[in-house]
Amino acid sequence: MDEKSQVLLERILAFLEEEEKINLPYFLARVKELQKDPGKKESFFSSLLALFIHYNFAEDEAFAHWVRIIEHAEFLSHKLQRPVGIRLPIVDYFINYNRLISHPMVIEFHLFKQTEEMAMVDSLTGAFNRRYMEMSLQKELNRSLRYNKKFSILILDLDDFKRINDTKGHLFGDEVLRRFTEFVKGHIRLEDVFCRYGGEEFLILLPETDSERSLYFANRLTRRLHDHPFFAEHDIHFSGGIATFPDMGGTIPDLLAQADKALYQAKYEGKDRVIVAPKDRRKHLRHPRQWEVWLSYRQEGETINEHTFTENVSLGGLRITSRHVLALEMPIHIQIRKSHTHKDPIPLEGTLVWGRKIEEHEYAYGIAFNELKEKDISELSIDLPKSQLYSDL
Repeated sequence: MDEKSQVLLERILAFLEEEEKINLPYFLARVKELQKDPGKKESFFSSLLALFIHYNFAEDEAFAHWVRIIEHAEFLSHKLQRPVGIRLPIVDYFINYNRLISHPMVIEFHLFKQTEEMAMVDSLTGAFNRRYMEMSLQKELNRSLRYNKKFSILILDLDDFKRINDTKGHLFGDEVLRRFTEFVKGHIRLEDVFCRYGGEEFLILLPETDSERSLYFANRLTRRLHDHPFFAEHDIHFSGGIATFPDMGGTIPDLLAQADKALYQAKYEGKDRVIVAPKDRRKHLRHPRQWEVWLSYRQEGETINEHTFTENVSLGGLRITSRHVLALEMPIHIQIRKSHTHKDPIPLEGTLVWGRKIEEHEYAYGIAFNELKEKDISELSIDLPKSQLYSDL
């Protein structure tokens, strides 16, 4: 901040201190936040003015308004022969001189802040709501674009929450959501934003945090949840997906989609873990598994049933070998049995997306799943050992 701006700020603070009924600690805290935020250097006085009248000006225009407001404050103080604080000159300036405000509504400041916060907070949990989430994401994207910064989003989903509601009741389920919100809010930084995404899904916005540090934070959060008496007693845990700007998406919808995909990968790998979305957004993590599989498809007007085994599996599909020559884009009905302990095979629909010859009369094929429901993902879970879950980065 240059010398001219610093002088103006000191004059503003002097009038702030004259306020007798204003929530001064709130405003002083906000001023300090604005001073520390590097993203506010070019919009400091605009942001400061928005605290009072909730109207956004260009920075040079806001600076000029503040100069005239302070001059008006000094004039009123002289005329009234008493300190006037800062709110009176702001209101009088914008009503009678600038005429920007035509129909002001008088309301106690603490009631106004309470009403404003209620509009942005989920009533059940106390986390920020989806409206505030969308505003925060867009604001962080704009800031990161301007200053060439990274940020990450972490989507959390409480595992088997339907089972919790079904077995222990919805009132207990609501208590779980409230306690989980309180738990997470106790472990995030001041600059992080924690929101209820919907249902039992939550989102944490992590400014200036890459995927490596986001995973470290998420793994620490997972361990702390395991150690929490309430959640440990009721075997409550979560799965999560991380996406980082700009590595995994350049828009908010892209980032949400990639974090969501990583979340489903975490569910697929056995739940109670967090996965970082890959930078190659076209691929899923592949895992070597030899599962028994039955294929049924139509070729040359004939229905063919084939029994084989998978070579690897992923959330996107599976790789198998066959002695038949199959046509690409062929729809295939799939039944998978993971082991002899599974009585009923898992029925799925897929499409043949690639194939190549590997030996005489033997071919390798890739079959993509057409659509997976959450139940399918749970049944296809590959259950990685717990030793592979967390890393202390």
